[in-house]
Amino acid sequence: MGIHAIVLAAGWAAAASAPVPPGHGVSLSPAQRQRVVQAIAGLGSPAERRVAEAWSPAKQAAEVLCRPLALQVLRARAPAVDKVFLGLGGGHDLNLRSDRLLTGQGQARHGNDWETFAFACELDPASGRAVRFVAHRAEKSSAGSTRRP
Repeated sequence: MGIHAIVLAAGWAAAASAPVPPGHGVSLSPAQRQRVVQAIAGLGSPAERRVAEAWSPAKQAAEVLCRPLALQVLRARAPAVDKVFLGLGGGHDLNLRSDRLLTGQGQARHGNDWETFAFACELDPASGRAVRFVAHRAEKSSAGSTRRP
């Protein structure tokens, strides 16, 4: 299993208990959908695959297309970032506005602290890739008050 699949599996396992509502009629492009299908097929267990297949297009775009770029961008700003979650599990914190833009809230871990941020992830429907990720800090929580394990 490649590192990308391990990272995806870890994120999906953590988010499995956080249902996300349907994508409000917005769908992914064929190239984006192909990337999502390939990533889901690479997950280690049938249970993980079923969970990921049931996600909304917004959650699938967040996990497969945007999160790898988010981690890269956030680590460039703060090298101590070791984990990123896009979506806070509230059901309305990810918004796939089109096959070109995903917005929402997320969290990045710095050691024992979690920083909450608002983000915009620009997508290229032709390549199926995230091309730009911008985050703005919302709040920082200490280890004792974090909502993440």
